[in-house]
Amino acid sequence: MGKYNLNKKMKTTKLFMAALVAAAMFTSCGSEGPTGPTGATGLSGAANVTVVTATIPAGGAGWTQAGSTNVYYVQVNDPYILNYNTDVVMAYVQGTVTPFDYIALPLSNFLINNDELSFSYNNSLVTFYYVFVGGSTGSNLPSTALNVKIAVIPPGVMKQHPNLNVNDYHAVMAVLNQQNASK
Repeated sequence: MGKYNLNKKMKTTKLFMAALVAAAMFTSCGSEGPTGPTGATGLSGAANVTVVTATIPAGGAGWTQAGSTNVYYVQVNDPYILNYNTDVVMAYVQGTVTPFDYIALPLSNFLINNDELSFSYNNSLVTFYYVFVGGSTGSNLPSTALNVKIAVIPPGVMKQHPNLNVNDYHAVMAVLNQQNASK
């Protein structure tokens, strides 16, 4: 009978010691590690979603000829493209007639018949291409400055909005809670 009480006391002591060690581990850590970087906040609180606005100049300023006499490009840096393999990147150009709405790219017959405006992106560079295939009857470069917006939508936001039509500027701005979307 004495041996039974001794084993029971040993088990109780071991459990008590284990509880003390666990309590000490959770309460004795007084110092914290370094604070990590603050996460990005997008427009109107939409985390990690950004819209960059840029103006592409008219005529030859900033445009580079791309091997052909009718293909030109200009590049815009967008530091918010964090992963060009998974982020959804869309570019929109502001229309040149009332209501001056933004239109998704690529776009044909925008400034004149037989022109094309498109874009591509890699890392943080967004490249806008202007192609005029109308022959010698018009300029090979845009005759007006172009206001563009580049929206970067991370995969998590796309997962939350699986039916989002990224070609609809107003739908994208609504998801981003962007005020005055057409201005």
